[in-house]
Amino acid sequence: MQPPWVITLATPNGDGRAHLSPPADLPEGTRAPRGTELLGHGAGGGVDAPDLQALTALSGDGWVVALLEQPWRVAGRRIAVAPPKLDEAATVMLMTLAVPPHLLPRPWVLGGRSAGARVAARLSAHAQALCLIAFPLQPPAPHPPMTKTGRARATPASRREELLIPLRAGIPTLVLQGASDRFGSPDQIAGVGAPFENALTVRSYLGDHNRTEDVDGLVVEVAGFLAALP
Repeated sequence: MQPPWVITLATPNGDGRAHLSPPADLPEGTRAPRGTELLGHGAGGGVDAPDLQALTALSGDGWVVALLEQPWRVAGRRIAVAPPKLDEAATVMLMTLAVPPHLLPRPWVLGGRSAGARVAARLSAHAQALCLIAFPLQPPAPHPPMTKTGRARATPASRREELLIPLRAGIPTLVLQGASDRFGSPDQIAGVGAPFENALTVRSYLGDHNRTEDVDGLVVEVAGFLAALP
């Protein structure tokens, strides 16, 4: 596998980065990469997350893998910006990568983990398929449940509408969810997408929201999903 190279991408919110892993060798009988998988990171970590790094192995199957680093992370800040800012920066990065001199090959599979998965779902109109890891469907209930004045704390809103964006559009979507993810179980994810089961594939992995204990198995699941795309 060739070492990744880094492209700096200007956005209205500062510079982002794309860490590109190109195919080392194209599969026999092909003359061009199979496409590009573009993956964003979570709100509590970066593109060095073990599962994101493991997915760069897909370059061995003829895919370009691009790990997208948000400007807030490039700038060294510890707290992610609000979703509209995440979407704004990601949109500009995608538009830049879609034209020369970069012109990353189609089809595009957008994805990422946690907050990056949410961004991918919201921007799914740019993709032919989605690969979402640890989608935070429902934040855990607040603890303690009561404020100091005795009022019940508000329960955070579900992100089900974000997940429904690609499903309603019929975009093939793979969700890889930890078996013990407090932000939504694999069954809860499948329940949201039940009316759109032709578009949604849910796979469970050993781990929770922050940790994937079987990254090799995760890569196998993603590789199988990509291989089955039209």
